[in-house]
Amino acid sequence: MRKWILLALASALLWPSAAAAVERDDFLIVDAQDVVDVCTVPDTDPLYAASVAFCHGYLVGAYQYHVAIFGHGKSHPVVCFPEPAPTRTQAVEEFITWLKANPSYLKHKAPDAMTRYLVETYPCKAPEKAAKSGGKKK
Repeated sequence: MRKWILLALASALLWPSAAAAVERDDFLIVDAQDVVDVCTVPDTDPLYAASVAFCHGYLVGAYQYHVAIFGHGKSHPVVCFPEPAPTRTQAVEEFITWLKANPSYLKHKAPDAMTRYLVETYPCKAPEKAAKSGGKKK
């Protein structure tokens, strides 16, 4: 019985759907348009749950990579969220809205488009040079 349930579940998940708004190839994320496609699937789409989870996971992973590169050590971060920061869902929705308003970035690599959005929307203040040098000119 358990085998039949697992087989039925696997079949349902793998069954191609002609009415799907997102295609399985969209999950490969070649460019920012793929992010829009995956992140804006209607809740009636059979791949809705997978799309939302993938969308959030992909974008959070890309952001965490940014933090790993620019958020620690001697590098100055270039993205600084306000307090309170937007929720993950709000941030994803705002990014998708920005992409739709800036369609020239839809063919860019998704992490590049996301970084541009974050830098434009949540820029950090430049570090004060005087504070670094103790207020003295070198």
